[in-house]
Amino acid sequence: MYMNYLIYKITNRLNNKIYVGAHKTDNINDEYFGSGLLLERAVSKHGKENFTKEILFKLNSTEEMWQKEADIVDEEFIARDDTYNIKLGGCGGFDYINNNELKNKSTYFKKGHTLYKKGIENRKMRMDNDEEYRKAFIEKMTAANKLKCQLFGNGWSGRKHSDEAKKKIGEANSKKLKGKNNPSYGKHWVTDGTISKLIPKDEKLPDGFYKGRV
Repeated sequence: MYMNYLIYKITNRLNNKIYVGAHKTDNINDEYFGSGLLLERAVSKHGKENFTKEILFKLNSTEEMWQKEADIVDEEFIARDDTYNIKLGGCGGFDYINNNELKNKSTYFKKGHTLYKKGIENRKMRMDNDEEYRKAFIEKMTAANKLKCQLFGNGWSGRKHSDEAKKKIGEANSKKLKGKNNPSYGKHWVTDGTISKLIPKDEKLPDGFYKGRV
């Protein structure tokens, strides 16, 4: 069995918001479409037909996959207004929810998952309507995932890329993220002195914001 270690990007064609995630699979065409909380709600709202998925990177191991996700989905990335990601990359996600064997092990798990989904829906609705709550939630998730990485590691702790691996990663990045494929294409950083975010260059600066970032 050949395993694929992937970094993928999902794009909402209606508003160009994106989600970047990691996925390990023996079938590259398994139709996996991410497990991000905000992404799931967006797909439900707009319809899957309005989203596209592309493979950004194919890595050689779980460790390389998590490291690549950590390199891309950092604090600045999740703070951007054009992303659905709300947790740092590199520490794993909730793939166990998609494990059918685990789902069928007990009624307790199924009931717990139903309550979990309802709680997520309530949280996402509040995040859409309460900017202060959204900022606070992102800060808490960022801090929680940093602690998780510190306590349990991300599978890469203490290891380094070889010079050959660094060269290959650099070449892949230059091809995959070139021009319009770069998430930052056509955008620039703005800040109010406290928070920073990427916005389209032709968009009017929000009140209290100026070009640059903290």
